[in-house]
Amino acid sequence: MGDLRRAQILLEEEQHRALADIARAEGCSISELTREIIAQYLAKREASRRGSEAKALERARRLREDMRQRRGGKSLEIDVAALICEMREERDERILSGRG
Repeated sequence: MGDLRRAQILLEEEQHRALADIARAEGCSISELTREIIAQYLAKREASRRGSEAKALERARRLREDMRQRRGGKSLEIDVAALICEMREERDERILSGRG
């Protein structure tokens, strides 16, 4: 167990009674039980977050594959730096001509 920090929480009477009963049955304190419950919740939440990230990456992979298939198996060749320069030049031209 790492460094402990004090946290004060207010529980409903029934919550406190249920935690006290479980703690007594398991031979631990309410604090120990609460830390265990919080650790389990945080682990579950982290696993869910990682699962969401994995699903997003899989959707991106499928989208990339769909795009590649529509292009006959060819990857899209883009010079990002050149494209940005071109877009900036077009924007500057619109601004200077009073259209932007």
